[in-house]
Amino acid sequence: MRLRVFDDRDSLGKAAASQAASAIRRAIAEQGRARIVGASAASQFEFLDALTATPDIDWEKVDAALGRKGAVSADVHRYGFPRSDLTVKLVKLARGLRAALEKMAIAKD
Repeated sequence: MRLRVFDDRDSLGKAAASQAASAIRRAIAEQGRARIVGASAASQFEFLDALTATPDIDWEKVDAALGRKGAVSADVHRYGFPRSDLTVKLVKLARGLRAALEKMAIAKD
C-alpha cells in the first residue's frame, strides 16, 4: 500500500482531484462514459473544487452515464437522485413528537 502525506487540505484535495480526473478521462476513453460517486461533506470541498475546475473532463459523458444532466452553478455539477423507497408520515411524526413533549412537561412538574 502506498501512503502519501500532505502538508495541508488544499494539497491533498488537488492531488486526489488529479487522480480522480485521470480515472474519469480513462473511463471515458475506454468506455465512452464515466460514472462517479462523490461526497459533499466539508472534508471534500478542496477535492471537489479542484476536480470541477479540471478543464479537460467531458462532463457530458458523465451526464450520459448517470442518465441525467447535472445542474451546474459556479463549476459545481449537482446530480439529484431522490429516494423513492422512503415514506415519511408527518401526521404520525407530529403526534409522536407532541406526546414526547407532553411527557417531558409532566416529568418536569
